[in-house]
Amino acid sequence: MKKMHDKLIAVLLVLLLCLQTAVPVSAEESKNTIKIYTAEDFLEFADNCSLDTWSKDKTVVLQADISLKGKEFKPIATFGGTFDGNGYTIFEINLTEAMSPTGLFAVLQTGGTVKNLNVSGDVNPGGDACSVGGIVGENYGTISNCTYMGNVTGALYTGGICGVNASS
Repeated sequence: MKKMHDKLIAVLLVLLLCLQTAVPVSAEESKNTIKIYTAEDFLEFADNCSLDTWSKDKTVVLQADISLKGKEFKPIATFGGTFDGNGYTIFEINLTEAMSPTGLFAVLQTGGTVKNLNVSGDVNPGGDACSVGGIVGENYGTISNCTYMGNVTGALYTGGICGVNASS
């Protein structure tokens, strides 16, 4: 009987320790946090960003390197939340469609943030090719700790990280 009692106390102590170290996540926080694990997750996120209000107050966290090779990807039209690349890379982007502004993100809104993200590939849009960047076409928010490796070609306002930088 004493052995059973000791085992029960040990199990209860372990459970108590687990509960104390668990970080509570509010329902609101989890609703506004999007974790991206796959190219399909990323493409769904990009589609959702067609409305300029959808991304406000959302935090997007990359959970793995993502290849866009062979994927039908159009730039993230507009983004106003926080995109944390978590040090991961989105690679093999290939943007050739006539579109301005263009980049992985076409427009980063005022108050929007892209951070800790690495991007590689080719951004070579047709058409007037104005406001072309490897990561952001037009930046009104904050870009920090990001890298781009690859080719970026444009006619006017072209850069490796962003084409037009109206912010920081």
